[in-house]
Amino acid sequence: MNTFLNPYILTSGVIFVLIIILGIVFLIKYKDKKKEPDYFGIFNGGVVFLLFGVAMENYTMSFLGLVFLIVGIVNKNKWKNSEDSWNKLNKKEKILKILLAVILGLLVAAVLIYWYKSINPPTGLPPLPLKFI
Repeated sequence: MNTFLNPYILTSGVIFVLIIILGIVFLIKYKDKKKEPDYFGIFNGGVVFLLFGVAMENYTMSFLGLVFLIVGIVNKNKWKNSEDSWNKLNKKEKILKILLAVILGLLVAAVLIYWYKSINPPTGLPPLPLKFI
């Protein structure tokens, strides 16, 4: 079988290109705006990375989660109240954040579906490969 025509490779290629395009759009849109990082968000991301990394036995992900946790905790005095931040956004910015969350959720779902299908070829109904369930 031609590896270029493999549907899993094509799907992951499309997802990769979409992520790159979104990254370029945001770099162009926000290149002049200097904004301090949201250390509370970095801390929360660290918690998620650490938990998923341990559950999937992916120690690189666990290490990244630990690094994000440390960065978030070291800068705890700079944490922002996310509720106040949301109330300060105008309607256009709120819609943009919701749209980005939906797009990110769809990308994560696509990656999980790709991962599941790549581990379990369509030969029947295999059990879920997740070890933490």
